[in-house]
Amino acid sequence: AGAGEVTLTSLLALFAAVAVVRLPLTFALELDATRRGLRLLDETSLAQKDELEGIARMLHAGFRVHVVLSLAIVLLIGAGVAAMWLVENVLSA
Repeated sequence: AGAGEVTLTSLLALFAAVAVVRLPLTFALELDATRRGLRLLDETSLAQKDELEGIARMLHAGFRVHVVLSLAIVLLIGAGVAAMWLVENVLSA
């Protein structure tokens, strides 16, 4: 690839950067949603007191799953960037 050309690797790297930049915002929003959900359940008495602990654990588990999947997506895109860099720079020579 010549200078100034947009390569697949650079496009994939841009996707990786966007995914990394959005992680803190996504995590903050998800954590806030978990807290608001628990507060809403407590304030409105939509669930019985003995159910609140299980619901809280479920909401926190959902947050953790969201974090793990978001990080996995970033790692997958990063692996794609590395693979495409190898194809464009090493294997094509």
